[in-house]
Amino acid sequence: MKINLYGVGRSGTKALQLYLAYHLAREEGAVWVNYEPYFWQTKEGREVTYEGLAHHLAAPQFAANPSAFDGRHRNYLRKMADHGPQSVITKFIRGCGRRSAIDELQRPDLTIVIVRDLYEVLASMGQMDWNYYSVGYRYFPRTYADFWERLVRESREFGLWETPTGQWPWSPDQVTRNAFYWYVMNKHLLRQVGGNLWFVDYADLPQLRAPLAAKLGFELEDLGDKGKFDGENLHSGFPLRSVRPRSTIRAIGHRWNELRYLYARRRLPLWPIGVGATATVGEVPAQTPKELRRPRPNIHIDRQEVLDAWNQEIREEVRRRSILQSPDQKPSNE
Repeated sequence: MKINLYGVGRSGTKALQLYLAYHLAREEGAVWVNYEPYFWQTKEGREVTYEGLAHHLAAPQFAANPSAFDGRHRNYLRKMADHGPQSVITKFIRGCGRRSAIDELQRPDLTIVIVRDLYEVLASMGQMDWNYYSVGYRYFPRTYADFWERLVRESREFGLWETPTGQWPWSPDQVTRNAFYWYVMNKHLLRQVGGNLWFVDYADLPQLRAPLAAKLGFELEDLGDKGKFDGENLHSGFPLRSVRPRSTIRAIGHRWNELRYLYARRRLPLWPIGVGATATVGEVPAQTPKELRRPRPNIHIDRQEVLDAWNQEIREEVRRRSILQSPDQKPSNE
């Protein structure tokens, strides 16, 4: 079973990946997990994948088919989904505009797109130290790159927004830029169709249990179990534990990729080492999940007319397309 998850960051992809990977690992003994392969090496979030990052910065933000990627990028995407008979579950928050191209290469048995209310997403983003239109963290300054201008240009070329002047017409503050990214990525995703393509509203995630059980062929636990399937657990050993043996060769390869990236940003690594890791069902931790969580401030986002319009347009479309409302996919606009 191959499953791909897509959603703008802070939309629930982390929790759903944990939920699905846990059940597949429980049924099959182990599952391969690719956790944001355009930035992270594994789900623990300790090592950046410099190969994935290089591809992310070199490729367009929107891609209708694999021809938009060079050969090494296509090979990178194929390899991460090819692990023999082992089930693979991959989540993308930086690949939403490339969904159709990625899925054409990886051919998943199921793709799920999650869309969350814009204001909830922005409030959650306000707790983070990153944004949608750049990549990198202050903890990893060497990885930082801004692609805002490309995003505006490419999204307009894909017909995702239009103004009489063709220029960016809104306030350029970070909140509005994050909201714009949310809008164009979700609008692009919602134009697409496919028999194995499911759309779901974040608020309806607990209701996915029944259709997922029917698709997978076995019973699943309650998705609303926050003690087990909370997103915070994805970076711990519960309820899913990564099994990625450390080796001298792999460690040297990662350092080599890092050095190449430092001195030649956007040039692909000489020594690809892959991405992701096998995961098995983990043991209950000594600490409770609540104790593992980091306190975060409550963020309030003031309502704006343009944000309201974007939110209404996308939320209405995702409700119309939701697998929980109408499983029959309708013709594409493209």
